Amino acid sequence: MDNLPAKPAKDSRVNLPKFRDKLETILNDCYADNIIEMDELEHRLDLVQSARNHGDLEKIIEDLPDTYQKRYFNMPAEADKNSFTPVKPFNVLTSVMSEKIFRGLSLGGNFTKIRSVMADTKVDLRNIIFPGNKTEINIINVMSDLTIIVPENAKVHTEFHSVMASHEESPDINHSSADGPVIRITGNSVMANIRIMTG
Repeated sequence: MDNLPAKPAKDSRVNLPKFRDKLETILNDCYADNIIEMDELEHRLDLVQSARNHGDLEKIIEDLPDTYQKRYFNMPAEADKNSFTPVKPFNVLTSVMSEKIFRGLSLGGNFTKIRSVMADTKVDLRNIIFPGNKTEINIINVMSDLTIIVPENAKVHTEFHSVMASHEESPDINHSSADGPVIRITGNSVMANIRIMTG
């Protein structure tokens, strides 16, 4: 810990969701690298979601090897101008060892987290009016089958960090021009499957 970079600036607390996302990626990498076990990963991901400030987040990784801590502390404090800013508190939807379909109002904000662990999960984004006509779906997909259904006229951006995982998209998914909502799908997939399709 002696050689770790300076901690994130305190005035960056407004960007706490961005730091949560970064820490979730680091924890999933720790699991993939056999640093922590599955039950420990799930426990720490729960702590990430309940964290109220940067101090809470730092405690979650303080016992991990320096290599992983440096990745967190090296993170720029400035907000990403290309990221979506939630206009209301975001939802966290969880599917653990179950079969679930998420649709409707629970997905109607600008930012939603989907956590699927050893599950068969479907996320239906059709027939939803998003604030500003855009939304971000951030996923943690561990040993699960996750299907995301988007509107036919949606413009879809995907950005995954995958470890021993597959990612399939329907050939008619639009990544450039479209007159429908802008849907950004981000997150981490570990030993799992992700399918994105229109419907």
